[in-house]
Amino acid sequence: MNIYPCVYYDDGSVPDFLNIPEGSMVRFSRTFIEIIQKDSPRKTFGFSVAMQGVRCYDLDEAVISLGGNNQSSMDCMLRIAHYDALKGRFYNPRWLLVEFKLNSQKSQQDKADLLKKVSQTETGLKNECIDPSRNFIYNDDVYPGKKKLFESWKRGSNGQLYKNWNCFSPTTFEGYLLFKENLPYKPINSEAEILAPFLTCETSEKFDSQLNYWRQRAEEYKIKGNVEEYKWILRSLKEIFNDWIQDVPDPSEKEYMIEEWSFLDKFE
Repeated sequence: MNIYPCVYYDDGSVPDFLNIPEGSMVRFSRTFIEIIQKDSPRKTFGFSVAMQGVRCYDLDEAVISLGGNNQSSMDCMLRIAHYDALKGRFYNPRWLLVEFKLNSQKSQQDKADLLKKVSQTETGLKNECIDPSRNFIYNDDVYPGKKKLFESWKRGSNGQLYKNWNCFSPTTFEGYLLFKENLPYKPINSEAEILAPFLTCETSEKFDSQLNYWRQRAEEYKIKGNVEEYKWILRSLKEIFNDWIQDVPDPSEKEYMIEEWSFLDKFE
């Protein structure tokens, strides 16, 4: 795996947000933490120094400059691209839309408000190259409940409206976006460490138990925001499983195991 979603360091094409004049990228350029601290002075919410310093386009300030209401748009957008760590180059640069809900309370039901912000921001940026995701960052306390709420919206009758909505905590957002300086990713758990316990598995039950153990380990990394370690472990499990399943003699057992662990197929 050599392709990663990554913060992009170019100056960016000047966004034509609501026909704001050319040159607005400089005028409305802010760091990630400057935008956060407009509503939360002196707070960092655990964001890394690198993330705090990422340059963004302040959509709120852009709307205010036109005499509009800064509650009608998402907070900011930042430049991202896919990064090919093998070739050392970026491709598919685009804007990532972000709304900070870091002061949100557990009891707040903000679906209508978020829909309005998304709709009006999309209208204003209809000519721009925008990533399809809509990203909402909550504080650590409310994040678990909000994530479940987002998932319920996606399963509802209007689920198509929310299919590209992402709910993040500060930690999980940093696991979602990477910096090219940290690439290619260096795994915490080596391939040999993951493989070792499988070599002594004498039965399918023991093999299945080890798969579940490492799957749980992977999920723990994902929850903590280390999505790359999560992907690395599951890609490793896929290779181990594919080698092992070929030697299972019982056709029915083989079929059962392939079906049970079919989700590994999506990890390339």
